[in-house]
Amino acid sequence: APSTELRQWYGHQPDRFAEFASRYQAELAGQAGALDELRALADPGPLTLVTATKHLEDSHLGVLKQVLEEPGTGVPWRSPPSSSGSAWCWRSRSWRPR
Repeated sequence: APSTELRQWYGHQPDRFAEFASRYQAELAGQAGALDELRALADPGPLTLVTATKHLEDSHLGVLKQVLEEPGTGVPWRSPPSSSGSAWCWRSRSWRPR
């Protein structure tokens, strides 16, 4: 998750998302070990990332997804099927390797 300072600055204001994403990527750059651990957890099966946000398009999960999919990781993001036809489980996404 982003730092408290970054989350408070962002406040889910859409006009700040680009800067938020850039700052969060910088925070994640210092967390290579944790990112590798997430990739390893996803290797045998789905990894569910949970968030309390109602707006996934402009949340930290999209940024985390991009970082986890960076070239060389070999682990793509797939959305789980939706039984209701609505946005998949609006509070979580599952990430599975191919």
